Amino acid sequence: MPRAPGAKRRPPSQAWLQFDEQHFRSTLSAGLGLLGVSPLKADPQVPGQWIIPDLAETLGQDPD
Repeated sequence: MPRAPGAKRRPPSQAWLQFDEQHFRSTLSAGLGLLGVSPLKADPQVPGQWIIPDLAETLGQDPD
């Protein structure tokens, strides 16, 4: 079946793994939530890029 013009072709490894970027981001965000930190955020300046919260700032704090 022909692809739509401009459509990206997934590499065979991604197809075999059934990799999906949205599911990957959701999984990362869920894991970050379990750690008690903010989820991934879309970078407003770079389309398609995501910002990971500063884990060292949140998780690396001395409890005292």
